[in-house]
Amino acid sequence: TGTVWCVDNSCEQLEMARSSALDGELTNVRFLESSADTIGLPADSIDMTYCRFLLDHLTDPGAAIEQMRRILKPRGVLVTETIDFTGMTSDPPQPVYVREIEHMREMSEQRGVDAGSGLKVHRLYRSSGFTHVNVSLNQPAYLTGEGKHFWEYSIAESANIMVSLGLATVSEVQQRLCEMRQVNLDDSILVALPRSVQVWARK
Repeated sequence: TGTVWCVDNSCEQLEMARSSALDGELTNVRFLESSADTIGLPADSIDMTYCRFLLDHLTDPGAAIEQMRRILKPRGVLVTETIDFTGMTSDPPQPVYVREIEHMREMSEQRGVDAGSGLKVHRLYRSSGFTHVNVSLNQPAYLTGEGKHFWEYSIAESANIMVSLGLATVSEVQQRLCEMRQVNLDDSILVALPRSVQVWARK
């Protein structure tokens, strides 16, 4: 009986969401093209606000949290999930995964964001006025299987961006992918992917 607002600053993403809602015959979903730091919804109007893997892409995640708190009703709940890229590791330690953390730091700095922001989000909650803040961590780890290749696939997908930012050459990206694939196919090596940090609090 309630209404769900889907908010994004990308009209392309909103069109995909509209299509998904139509496919699911969901009639209570509304769509709003808006930036996270200037959400165009009234104050004290929303029961729960949720975002996943958004804050780690923003140069000012605190402004987004303040906006999400603003639109919450009294006693409303804010839930966020953020990636902490610096938590990725392997055992026995593999140089390619050690280097990946440094690559992520460099790439994040180029974009003006923090690769390790996930573990710091709880501070932003408190700064915006939340008091009783909750935190939970989730870190997938694999010896075998498709999930172990997640970061390998992520690098392949972002290769063009890394090259355009001058963070790597095409041959360097190919070498990284080759080294990572060798590790990921070795079932004696444990790979722990970046941590997902869930934070929630009531207004």
